[in-house]
Amino acid sequence: MKKVITENERLQLLGLLTLARQHRIIISHSEEAMAVIMNEEFQNLDWLSDAIYDDSTTIDEVLKNMDVRVKG
Repeated sequence: MKKVITENERLQLLGLLTLARQHRIIISHSEEAMAVIMNEEFQNLDWLSDAIYDDSTTIDEVLKNMDVRVKG
C-alpha cells in the first residue's frame, strides 16, 4: 500500500468516498421502499437483498424464488 499520495489522488479518494456514501444512502432508501411493497422487514428479504449486488438476477427470478406470484 502506498504511504504517500498526491493531492490529486487525495481528491480522487474524497470524490469516490463521497459517491460511495451517497449510493449507500440510495440503496438504504431502496431497501426501505422494497420492504414497504413486500410488507416485510428488509432483513427477511434475502432474495431481494442478494439481487442488489448480483446484476445477473432478474426480478422475475427473485419473485419466483420468494414464491411470490404477480396477478394481472
